[in-house]
Formats: sequence, structure tokens, C-alpha cells
Amino acid sequence: MLRRRSSLWLALALVHCGPPAQPVTSQPGPVMPPDLKPVMERFAPTQVPLGQAFGVSGFGGDSVPGAPPSTELDALASLHAGILRRDFTWSRIEPQPGTFDYSADDQAVEALSQQGVALLGILDYSAKWSIANGDEHAAPDPALFAAYAKSVAAHYAGRVRYWEVWNEENSGLTFWHPRQDPAAYATLLVEAASAIREADPAAHIVFGGLWWHDEGVVEAATDFVEDAFAARPDLARSFDVLAIHPYPASYPGHVPPEASQPPDVPVGLMVARMRAVLDAYGAKSTPIWADEYGYPIYGAVDEAAQARWLVRATVELLASGADEVSVFTLRDGPHPDLFPPEDAFGLLHYDGTPKRAFSALTTLLGFDPGARLAADESAGPVRAYRFEGPRARFHVLFAPDESPHPFTLAAPPGSQVLDELGNPPPGISLPSLVVSGDPLYVLE
Repeated sequence: MLRRRSSLWLALALVHCGPPAQPVTSQPGPVMPPDLKPVMERFAPTQVPLGQAFGVSGFGGDSVPGAPPSTELDALASLHAGILRRDFTWSRIEPQPGTFDYSADDQAVEALSQQGVALLGILDYSAKWSIANGDEHAAPDPALFAAYAKSVAAHYAGRVRYWEVWNEENSGLTFWHPRQDPAAYATLLVEAASAIREADPAAHIVFGGLWWHDEGVVEAATDFVEDAFAARPDLARSFDVLAIHPYPASYPGHVPPEASQPPDVPVGLMVARMRAVLDAYGAKSTPIWADEYGYPIYGAVDEAAQARWLVRATVELLASGADEVSVFTLRDGPHPDLFPPEDAFGLLHYDGTPKRAFSALTTLLGFDPGARLAADESAGPVRAYRFEGPRARFHVLFAPDESPHPFTLAAPPGSQVLDELGNPPPGISLPSLVVSGDPLYVLE
């Protein structure tokens, strides 16, 4: 999963550092509502429990397709991660036409099943034998791809519930050679969904996770979805979930998740904009997942910045209505200091020791994996969200501008103020708090 991203990141680095690329031309579609406030108000925060909504996108490191090491399974358990996003690559599963090998994937599915972690399986990319030049990232033959998808869904019926069709298909430079093609992807999705549902009627189909930004070499996520619907007006019947990848526009990502200076877009606004598009095409009840996002430790982004931004992004995405959020990725690769910093996204160092982000997310999820976001208590420059669950009631507070701000929170006697690692912060107590960019928790 790490290696497959490198060429996209290199391209984006060139886009930001060099002359602008030719813009992508999209087909006419519904005009985006100029005022998104009604959309944001109409769609409430997710009511999926924290432990079910939070996941990890890939094991990272130098992991192999089989059973993950016990240390990585233990890390997922410590995070209370409810879902793992993982490739079920066509070339690995069907190395020759009609010859299927599920041995490595069976080991992974069994290990995760025993851990109680749900799987989001990515059906990707083209089998080498199916493309004349062997390019796995070339646009696939829909009929051949659907046959592979049907076989995989049948093999894992009852064990893998979610199937994501392709990954970042709006990035033609990287994942859909020679160029992204919304109409062609729509055809692929329709045929694959039909085949999967025939093999497993209980399966849920996920519209392949979309890189958010229009980068010249990538078509913007909302434009791509509009163009796909323009090609197939009944497309909503072929997916149950739509996924986005709410990374910052900059590379390597060095701005917080609430950044709004163009070309960056706050993560909550990304969800609202995509919701508006789905609403326009009659799919307003379709869940939106943020099934891949993250920050590499590189340059000005140290462990502290990665930790606070991942916690804030997770909460902001849940508050905006995303029903699943998956951090990319669990463990660093062997070369975290090299550019592009693909090996530096992990929550764990390459040797398996935890980064600050791992500890921060473990603290958030550990209060109560069954908690749901119950209220938005934000005021002025401070974001404040209350979570309630069977085991705990707690508040998450932070300031997107990362400056200190006074904030008063009424909480029952005996409530605790904790920093992002679960420790009492010096000099801060209820009811008059000082809130900055580092998340604070108030545990009632």
C-alpha cells in the first residue's frame, strides 16, 4: 500500500514545485450549491460508535500479504480499531487466467477475524496478464475484472463484508493509466457491483476512495463523481458507500486538517461538498467514509504535529458526518527519512515502537470505544465535542488556529482534565480552561 502511492506523491510534489499542469476538463453536471451551510446542518455527526468507525488503512512497514505479525495485531487491539483496509490485489489472487490463489489472503482474513477486526477489502488493480503491456495500473477490462471480483466475493462471503472497487481512480497519472476516465470507472463499478452481489448478496460496495484535490494530474473528487453520474445516471444503485481520501493539498502534508487557505479545504467541508453532490444525484442517504488519511513525519511535521492533527482530523471527520475514518498507516517503512516520505506515515516506528500519534489515538479511543458523538459544544475559536457511551462521557477540545484561548466548560464535580496522552496537564483545571492546538479531554 505504501509503495503504490509513491508516484502520485512525486507527481504532486512536481505540481506544487514546478509549472502548473494542464487542467482536467470535466463534463457539465449539477452546479455545486454556493451555500453549503444547509447541507452541513442537515447531515448530523455520525452515530457510529468510535471503535466501529475508527480504522487503519494498511499495515505499512514491509508487511507481506499473509498473516500480520502478532505485534501489529496487538497494536490494532490497543487502538480499538474496528476496521482494517487492505488490498486483495487481482494479480496476486489470479496470477494466471482462471487460476486463483487465496492462501496468503486467507491467513490475513483469519487472523483479523480472530482479532474481531472487520475488513474493508480493496479490489485492485489490473492483473498483468489482462493488459497487453502488463501495466497493473492500466484501465481494466470490466468483464474480466468483474469475474475476479465475483470469485473473491464468493470465496469470502460471510467473512469480508465491505468491498471497495479500485483506489484513487481519479488519479489517472498513478492508478488509471493513461488518464482518469469517470465514465469508464462508472461502467467498472456497475459491472463489479452486480457480480459481487450475485456472489454475496450481503456484501456492501464502496465507491473507490477518491483523492480530494484537483491537482492538474488528478481530477477533483466532486468533479469525478459528477462526471461518473453523468455517464451512468443510475450509478447510485451500484454502491452502498462512497469513500474519500481527505489529505492536505500540499505535499508532504504540513498544514492542519482545518486549513482553509486555497488550495487546502477543511476536512469537514470536504465531507459537506461530497454530500451535496450525492444529494444532487438522489443519493443523500449514502454513507461517506474517509477511508485513508494521514500525515508523514517530515520537515516541519514532527511527532507532536502528527499526533494532534490526526486526533483533530478524526474528530472533525466524525463531526462532519463521515461514518468511517481510517488512518494511513499502521507502521513506518524501513526508510522514513527518504523523500518522498512514504515510509513515514505510520503510527508506529519501523521497529514497532509507538509514535506519539499512536498513544494519542489510543487515549481517544480508550475512553470508551462504544461512545458516540453526542453534541457540538464549540464556541468562538474553540472546537468542543461531547461523546457519550456505555462506559464514559467525555469532551474533546482544541483550537484549529493553534493559539491559546480561554474556554469555560461546565462539568460535574470530579471530572478530570487530561492532555492528548491521558495525563493531567499542568496549570489547567475546570471550569476555566485554556485550549490550544493540542487536544484536551475532559472525562466526566
